[in-house]
Amino acid sequence: MFNKIEEELQKIKEQLNNSRIVESIDKYLDGLASKFIEQCNFLNDIEQRFALLIFAGFSPRAICLFMGFKKRISMQRKRLL
Repeated sequence: MFNKIEEELQKIKEQLNNSRIVESIDKYLDGLASKFIEQCNFLNDIEQRFALLIFAGFSPRAICLFMGFKKRISMQRKRLL
């Protein structure tokens, strides 16, 4: 079961890009992604993408798969907070 979920997430990862994430978040969360990027331009692309995936509501495991992290994301999330 877990392998099937991982395969599906891999398919999504291949189609996922920042512009699609930003579009979706902006559409459903009143422009949150664009405002975030504008106000947090001091973050690098990886940190911005990480935050956008959190805003989009993806699970920690899914974010790890999308971002290619081998370890849990708790340290990355704490660093941003």
